[in-house]
Amino acid sequence: MTRDGRRLVSARELGCCNIGVVGCIFPYVSTTHVMTDDEYVHDFACCAFGPLPIPLCGAVFTREAGTNRFTSPCWDDWEDISNPGCVRGDVASIYVPLCCCLWSS
Repeated sequence: MTRDGRRLVSARELGCCNIGVVGCIFPYVSTTHVMTDDEYVHDFACCAFGPLPIPLCGAVFTREAGTNRFTSPCWDDWEDISNPGCVRGDVASIYVPLCCCLWSS
């Protein structure tokens, strides 16, 4: 359990392809590769700001102890994994898993 009583989500539940929005309007797509129960990396991530696709690959996220919040020093980013089916991040972003990839197990 987390410090606030929620179920502790394992990063192993996150290995998949994701789609969502950043800043409530910019399309986002990523893949998540699980490294440990407490760490994962977005091997591929891309966000379209206007007509330009911006690659955001290689961000490693590590769990803050006792929480479902994963942080990355890359772009001072964070993701809250309260439910593995819906991930909330900073700058009004949200994404949902599309499919589980074979390499995520």
